[in-house]
Amino acid sequence: MGTPEPKEAAPHTFTSLRDRVIEQYRQPFDDLLGTPEAYEQLGDFDTTFALAQLIGPIVFTKLTGLRAFTREDCTRLVDDFLRARSSGGGHSPGA
Repeated sequence: MGTPEPKEAAPHTFTSLRDRVIEQYRQPFDDLLGTPEAYEQLGDFDTTFALAQLIGPIVFTKLTGLRAFTREDCTRLVDDFLRARSSGGGHSPGA
C-alpha cells in the first residue's frame, strides 16, 4: 500500500485502489468501534490507532512469514487489547 503520497503525485488509478482497499477493510472495524457501546466500554480512543494495535501484529506476521496467525492468536490479541483499555492503559487521543 505504501506511504500515502499527495493525491496529485500518485497516479489516480493507484490512489483509487488504495482508497477502496482501505475502506473495504476498515469499514467493519469502524462500524464496530464507532458504536456508543464501544466508547462506553473502551473509553475515548482514536479508532485509527486502535486498528493499528489490533491489525498491526497480524499484518506483520503475514508479511514477514514468521508464523501463521491462528484464531487463538486473534482471540488473545483482542483480549489483550480489551484488558489494556479496561485497566486504564488506554490513552485518549492526543495524550
